[in-house]
This record gives sequence, C-alpha cells and structure tokens, in this order.
Amino acid sequence: MNFQPVIQLLDQGRERRLFSGASIIASREGEVLFHQHHGTTAWRRDEPVSAETRFDLASLTKPLAISLLLMRLSDERGADLDDPAAPLLRELEGTPWSGLRLRHLLTHRSGLPAWRPFHESPRLRALALGQTAPAIPGEAKRTVLNAIARETPQSPAGEREEYSDLGFMLLGFWLERRLGEPLTMAFQRLVAQPLGADELFYLPRPGGADSSAPPFPRQRESFAVTGNCPWRGWLRGHVHDDNAFVLGGAAGHAGLFGTARGVHALACAVFRLLNHGGPWCASETARRFLLKPDRGSRFTLGWDTPSEMDSQAGVIASRSSFGHLGFTGTSLWIDPENRIITVILTNRVHPDAEDRGFRTWRPAMMDALYRCMGIAGSRYDH
Repeated sequence: MNFQPVIQLLDQGRERRLFSGASIIASREGEVLFHQHHGTTAWRRDEPVSAETRFDLASLTKPLAISLLLMRLSDERGADLDDPAAPLLRELEGTPWSGLRLRHLLTHRSGLPAWRPFHESPRLRALALGQTAPAIPGEAKRTVLNAIARETPQSPAGEREEYSDLGFMLLGFWLERRLGEPLTMAFQRLVAQPLGADELFYLPRPGGADSSAPPFPRQRESFAVTGNCPWRGWLRGHVHDDNAFVLGGAAGHAGLFGTARGVHALACAVFRLLNHGGPWCASETARRFLLKPDRGSRFTLGWDTPSEMDSQAGVIASRSSFGHLGFTGTSLWIDPENRIITVILTNRVHPDAEDRGFRTWRPAMMDALYRCMGIAGSRYDH
C-alpha cells in the first residue's frame, strides 16, 4: 500500500504550523497498516516525536476513561444508567438536577451548558498552584460540584443534545464516590491494565490530593507541548484544560495522556468487546454503549459519531463509526463496518489554540488514510 498522500498531508500540516508534531496509526482487521511519527514535540526544539511520545488526549478522556468505566460497572456491578446521580452526588438534591440520570449525562442530554470557566476563580487557582492549603479535603471538587448544582437548566433533561463538559465532570465525581477511589487509580485498575492499555494514564497534578505515581516518569521530553498558559507557563506533562487542572489534573472531561500506540491498543480491545465480548464485559453491554440506537441522535453512551455535515471523521468512514475528538488535536475513530481503527494525535494547540486550518486538515487526513487502505466513496452516497 502506498501511503504517500498521508505523508504529504503530514508534511503540509507541519509546514502550515497546524502542529509541531503528530503520531498516527491506522489498522484494518487488527493489522496495523500505517504507523508514523512526524515532527517534533515542540516548536524551536529538535526532540522528534516517537512511539514513546505522550500526548494530552483532552476529550478522548470521555469515552476512553469515563464511558469505559461505566461500561464495566454496568456489566459487572449492575449499575443502572437510568438511576439518578443525586443519591451519590448529594449536592444535586433539592436542585433542578435532582432527577438527572447517568444516561442523560453520558448522551449529552442533561440540559447542562457546554462549559463554564471555573478556573477563573482566584481561590481555585491558588489551590491548584499550591499557593494556599485547602480548607477541607477535596475543596476544589466540592466547589465545582456546588457551582454546577447552581446552574439553570438550558433545556429539560433528555430533551435536547448539547455537548457538555460539565456533564462529564459530574460523571467523574459520581464514579469516584461509587468506586471509593480517584479516577487516576480507577482507570488504571479497571480499564488500562485489564484491557492492555498501560500506555494510557491520568497525570494528576504533583502534590495534589489525588496524585499517585504515574506508570511513566514525568520526563519533560517524553510529552508533546500543548502551549503556553498565561498563568501556568509552558504546558508539557500538565493537562492543557484549565478546568481539569484546578480539579487536580484528572477529571471526567479531560486529563488522560498517552501514546498513539496506547490509544490504538485500547481501541482494539473495545472493538473485540463489541464483536465477541469477554470476561471484562459482555458484547451486549458493549453494543449498548457503542452503537447509536437511531439516526436521530449523534451521541452513543459517551462516544461521538460522524455528523451529517462537515464531519471531522471525513466522508468515507461508515455511518456505524464511533469515536471522539480532543481539543488538543486528537481523534479516535472505530469503524465496525470497514473494520478500521484510526488514531490521530497532534499538539495543534501549540503555541496557541487558534485554528489555522486544522479543522479542514483532519477530515482530509481521515479520507486519505481510508483511500490508501483501498476504501473510497462516501457514506452520504448510501
């Protein structure tokens, strides 16, 4: 197979300064057909991206950590997605969110807004930077949870899809209380280790209440840079998302790091579960989480699907595809119909988050990968 068009797109992406570095894997029927590292971990540095480079996965955290943890709980411990979140998240009781169900949060039908700048709180910043001590254990998380509880619903729960970081923050808080351990440890114990994805991990803020030894040393050169924050400095081995940072570096909506190889390994495990199930989870449970129940919705239980127009998955990936995007320039798509997995990791937010054409480059890259693997056409033709 000739992947020269893909390599040309990688060259063009760096020449246009869409990212300093990228790592891409594409496989079909379990066989890796393309695995390429390109560029450097930062501009003005000569450290090449390699198979060992860790990228900030941003919102890939939502499906790979939160959705999979809930899939495991649903299969093993009978967690009912139609149960209200409030009994464990007692801060929601007596608020408009008291009847909010886990399913509403997973499918972005909670009625919560997309985002709020919690990180702008001087108190939360001081806590995150170690400039003051918490008044109570878990003060930052309690502060954010109470702030979410005070939000006014944008729409009734279950009525309308609106992508929401806040909903996944709540799911992260719920999981920690249900499991009795931080997300950092729960993800490693219940997802990464049993599914063979040890190269994926949360990287909690050093010295934070949830900090536990990550599986990799925190060498600066092993991480792709994700920009220069006005109040945190250069971000390398620290989560790019400011709200995740003030929550300790590990949250329900962001915080996961990893290599392209690690993302691909976990995606392969998910694909096997979808088709065959296994001791970790029954195939029926996997199908319920991963496949879209009808064409009237965009999200499955924690996963995205190709949008009808201008999809970041390109035009060739099948309608049955599911995956997710990350703000830092990451994406994962699993295509059951064509049995293809694609992983694209970049640091497109370095030196800043301005879109210099990345949103046109990424779907072009997806389509180029498909064509180089011998699949053409468009799902819109069917």
